[in-house]
Amino acid sequence: MAYEDYKAEEQRQATALANAMKLAMDESAKGFETPMLNACAGALVGLQIELLASIGDGRARKAMQTTMERELKRGLIEAVRNPNRAISQVMVLGGKH
Repeated sequence: MAYEDYKAEEQRQATALANAMKLAMDESAKGFETPMLNACAGALVGLQIELLASIGDGRARKAMQTTMERELKRGLIEAVRNPNRAISQVMVLGGKH
């Protein structure tokens, strides 16, 4: 698979997963009288922990964690500066993993 094809597939999957996660969170929140932002954040952190723990190679796990932290900061800065624009998908790591 060519690098461009790999990146396009990675973007397609990232978008599909982000949409599915948002839909599941929105649907789940309908069952709560007042959905709590802390509960949502806790669930997302738990998923990140599971994802990182699934990476067996310590160096690859650390690289993924560092990239996730950097992209979270960058994305938050963008979202605060431009609150009405759609949030772009975050690409984590450039190679296959």
